Amino acid sequence: MEDRVFRQAVKTRWTNLRSTTLSNGNLQKLVSDTSRYLQDNNAVTRNYAKWEVSADRTYDQSVLDLQNFLSQRANWMDGKIGAF
Repeated sequence: MEDRVFRQAVKTRWTNLRSTTLSNGNLQKLVSDTSRYLQDNNAVTRNYAKWEVSADRTYDQSVLDLQNFLSQRANWMDGKIGAF
């Protein structure tokens, strides 16, 4: 990341995406919508029937964990890319 022009292009693109497609709200909605789709089509039930899944971990908790991870990661990237 030594090329100043490239860094600025990445920063500009990231800033644009974070205010639109990759906003925290849009990331959360994508996960929620996808989760709902998988549940409505019984994919979650089939997955849990096929694979051994820890009883300590529910599907809803896994979805929340993914949403939290994506928000934290995007915020971390904001700090890193924002420092360019």
